[in-house]
Amino acid sequence: MIDYSLSQLIDGPSLPGGLLIGLPLVLLWAWISGRRGMLYVFLGLFLILSLPVTGKLLLYPLEIGVLVGGMKGDNDDKEIDAVAVISNGLQRDLELDLAVLSSSSLFRVKQAEALAERYKVPLLISGTMDPFFPEKEQELLNDLFKGREDVAIAAKAHGTLAHVDNIANLAKGHKARRLVLFVSGIHALRTRAVLSSRQLEVPFVVVGVIDSTFSWMDFVPSFNGFFHVKHALKEYAGLVAYLYKGQIKFKDV
Repeated sequence: MIDYSLSQLIDGPSLPGGLLIGLPLVLLWAWISGRRGMLYVFLGLFLILSLPVTGKLLLYPLEIGVLVGGMKGDNDDKEIDAVAVISNGLQRDLELDLAVLSSSSLFRVKQAEALAERYKVPLLISGTMDPFFPEKEQELLNDLFKGREDVAIAAKAHGTLAHVDNIANLAKGHKARRLVLFVSGIHALRTRAVLSSRQLEVPFVVVGVIDSTFSWMDFVPSFNGFFHVKHALKEYAGLVAYLYKGQIKFKDV
């Protein structure tokens, strides 16, 4: 539990991480001062955020994507100019000085390739910048699609805006306007919004996992609740920041 808390929740500013840090301090304060009000508030928030249903309700409006199975045959009559995919980066071992495409990257890229081949449209790939192996993903993706004129690759993106710039530039080179996008589920809405702000249409966003599916277990406290809340709040904060900076408009969301 402590390892999970340190590696997954306290990896940047987040409400769940703040609660985990603050809870022992509030317990100490309640013990020294004899006052219980703040302790009850903290415990109440702790319980609410630990329910997976809380995080999933926050995630639900964000997860606009469909699973790749939802694209099988049902939408073949739709006009699509290209399939775009955001790679998920590398798996690396610094001791061995070795890096390979992560399994999630490889599966996502190959699923996108299969869909592009079915639609007979170009495949546009945006790779993620790795600070330790900055050239490696471009090299691996080039090797994977060597000699393929229907595959365009731009790597070294850091963050959603850079990925969208990669995809927009690749789409312009192929005169593509309507894209199917492969991206992780929680980023689907924000990524589509930024693409829309670049005058690109995204009728479908394909994701690997939809987290906001509900079951009775979502009413049982667990650390999954904190995990979902953290990612949802960060995504909403990203949307607000993009709107504030003018990088997207409400009509794009």
